[in-house]
Amino acid sequence: MKKGLWRAENVALVKGDMKFRLDNNWSINYGDNEGDRTLNLDGKDIKVESGVYDIVLDLTDESMPKYVMLKKDL
Repeated sequence: MKKGLWRAENVALVKGDMKFRLDNNWSINYGDNEGDRTLNLDGKDIKVESGVYDIVLDLTDESMPKYVMLKKDL
């Protein structure tokens, strides 16, 4: 996998809010201010529905970090 690209499969999430954070620490965290799947440093929480997801975090372009969350039908 490419440097700066992470993939997590079959992640069970409950309804609520989430963010991406660096090194298990909140000093560097990413949310999504516009709901456009482009991450913003210290951005708004990302709303999620309960389910199982495949998640891709793409930090390969530091000026435009992105994410994809694909909810799976089980």
